[in-house]
Amino acid sequence: MAQANIQTIKDSQLVLKKSLGQNFLTDQNIVKKIVKTANVNKNTSIIEIGPGLGALTEELLKKANNVLAVELDQRLIPILEELFINENFKVIHEDFLKVDEKQLKDYCTKDSIKVVANLPYYITTSIITKILLEFSFIDELYIMVQKEVAERISAKAKTKKYNSLSVFCQTISDVNYEFTVKKTVFNPVPKIDSAIISFKRKDITVNIYEFEKFVQKCFMQKRKTWINNINVAYKIEKQLLIEFLNKLGYKPTLRSEEIEVLEFQEMYEEFKLNFNVI
Repeated sequence: MAQANIQTIKDSQLVLKKSLGQNFLTDQNIVKKIVKTANVNKNTSIIEIGPGLGALTEELLKKANNVLAVELDQRLIPILEELFINENFKVIHEDFLKVDEKQLKDYCTKDSIKVVANLPYYITTSIITKILLEFSFIDELYIMVQKEVAERISAKAKTKKYNSLSVFCQTISDVNYEFTVKKTVFNPVPKIDSAIISFKRKDITVNIYEFEKFVQKCFMQKRKTWINNINVAYKIEKQLLIEFLNKLGYKPTLRSEEIEVLEFQEMYEEFKLNFNVI
């Protein structure tokens, strides 16, 4: 399929759109590794975002119970429908950021529902956020993103790449950086390497919408202390914030990148009790 994928581009005289982040995966070994990593089997329904010309789709159909592909580029729909004449495959022409739960659940027939996808780089964060916040029925994600984004999402506290996105994603799910994908396995070749990152949803009790806003404010300016960021964001006197941190066992010089994911959740709950601003 890898070579057929390249040939399809040539045969159809398809002009790839940079605006849609179209870099198609062409290495079959990487395709198989992704599907194996995602543990795709007949008890699984798969949602694929941005299938392109179907290099990953073909391998998914060999393993999964069914595959629902969501493709924004209208030109690719007839190509995909011709390549995969299969009752276990459906492609819908839609912007994933506008898809609702019913569109996805109507076709996903198994209890185990996973997203396996090579995401367009320009909307990676928006797609991840939408899935984690809005589609609780999706159990796991195995997605290809820019290597740097994968490193940020999976980063641990007390490291340079740890930020609000790290905390948000790791609060909702167990996150794992699976493996690096070299840029040379794409057509056209992008400027940077990619990575496969996985998300396995966890049970949470925190109000994730409020929590996400709180965490973003904590990281508003990474070079500043937690107190300085919260002082600006919520207009709370610094002395009160010093007393709050002291009660939790933190020093006034605390920076947000020093706070572990679970500690952030505890801090948020205490913050709500102490300050009527959330």
